[in-house]
Amino acid sequence: MSIPSSVVLPGPVLLVGEGHGDIGALLAWAFVEQGVQVIAYCSRYHLLAYVTGARHLRPSLSLSPQEDLRRILAAERPSIVIPCGDVAARMLHALWRAAPETRELLERSLGDPAYFDIVSSRSAFFQWVGQWEDLLQPEGRVLDGERESACPPAACFPVVLKAEGSSAGSGVRVANSDDELRHAYRQLTAPRDEAARPSSFRMPYRRLRAWLFDLSCDREAAHRRSIVMQQYHPGADATCSIFCIKGEVVAHLSLKVLATHRERGPSVVVERIAHAGMLDAVTKLASRMGLSGFHGFDFILDQQERAWLLEINPRLTGTAHMACGAGHDLVQACLQAIVPAAMRPQIVERPALPGTRWGHFHQRYAGLAMSHVGAFHLDVPWGDARLMRAVRRRLAGKDWPAVLRRLRGLAARFRRMPRAGSPQGIAG
Repeated sequence: MSIPSSVVLPGPVLLVGEGHGDIGALLAWAFVEQGVQVIAYCSRYHLLAYVTGARHLRPSLSLSPQEDLRRILAAERPSIVIPCGDVAARMLHALWRAAPETRELLERSLGDPAYFDIVSSRSAFFQWVGQWEDLLQPEGRVLDGERESACPPAACFPVVLKAEGSSAGSGVRVANSDDELRHAYRQLTAPRDEAARPSSFRMPYRRLRAWLFDLSCDREAAHRRSIVMQQYHPGADATCSIFCIKGEVVAHLSLKVLATHRERGPSVVVERIAHAGMLDAVTKLASRMGLSGFHGFDFILDQQERAWLLEINPRLTGTAHMACGAGHDLVQACLQAIVPAAMRPQIVERPALPGTRWGHFHQRYAGLAMSHVGAFHLDVPWGDARLMRAVRRRLAGKDWPAVLRRLRGLAARFRRMPRAGSPQGIAG
């Protein structure tokens, strides 16, 4: 692997990963290719930990992740902090409130703190957008997750229910009748497993899991979650990733989703598009909320090609690393913003990806019905052999997260089995 001469920054780029996911790995590799110092704060099973040239810091076993991040920011003095997940973003928002010495850096990295509570809450963002008549958003309402009776009948079907705090489509349900609506509501507002553990055990358990596997475990268990119910609009999923500075969009990348890993799940194949409605919406939102750093927005494109705004992702998205030329290269825009003016000529312009259709390198393609997609370019970091070995192990199901997923599936099946002496067991 050849790395160009280092681009001198006031401090390294800090990426905060969560869980054992993959978002941020290719962005870290893109920064490393530019000779930038990168620090990856994540569990050892996140793909960020395997990026060659990036320094990996694991969550401390003796400190909470928020306290650990406070210590790292003071010691490393990064130029920018990039959250790679929703929980990581909320943790940085909480750190801004708890640690005044981090506020200047976090405001430069994330934006106006007056809107932290709005961008990190699906229901708050939905209600805030509803006050602007020039933004196109599906009609709906926020349901109170604390009361079982808070699920009223929908005016017309189908409707979409989205749970607070969910991601990657795990907390989304589509209902076509009152019965399906009530069933989906009960599913999304069911108590989480962690709430059943003794309170004296929760904190050590979360810290141990954060140290081993999952940064996102250091959060309070929510017994009930608020639900956003919106009118369903058939159409194609689309996303718009941006890098902005104090409300000004410096670079953007609009993509239409051609294939997903599962229904309403993460995208697998995307196509670059130019959509004036999407760009107009994200420009207005970034300006009104004073956003800074990396953000993503989800849309639905209906048959008339109108862009219906669904939600904001106050974090890095999985496609933000893609190089698509001037004005559409978020990595280049980020470097131009944080590199001193005298060093900007050293920034190497990245070659644009070939074609307009790209597939994510880390997703499984076997068994997916993608004959309608056609040819696409597979976005693979061939220059990083260590990262590619980690990806191959994950796709083959040979890494610890894959083993844990299988064990959790077996445990869930065991819990559903009838017990001896129970009415189900006797009847069986």
